[in-house]
Amino acid sequence: MINAGDSGTTPIAKFFNRMLPSLKPDIFFVGGDIAYDDNFGGCYFTWDFYISELEQVFEELGYIFPIVLAVGNHDVGLNELPGINIT
Repeated sequence: MINAGDSGTTPIAKFFNRMLPSLKPDIFFVGGDIAYDDNFGGCYFTWDFYISELEQVFEELGYIFPIVLAVGNHDVGLNELPGINIT
């Protein structure tokens, strides 16, 4: 089991993704701030990059594992849109 958060597509996140196959996970929990698209329509591609990274992990492992995602402030744009209340 892997539990992480603040994933994004930074060089550190890419390094982490390269380590994933050696851990042979059965499930991956991401506790928010997944792709850092900040809820901007023009940033949809950050999800494409994030999923592409995971597809490479699956390919190297030879199997896919479930991923449980939680929504974080950088996923819904709360940092960029102050005053928005989602509760």
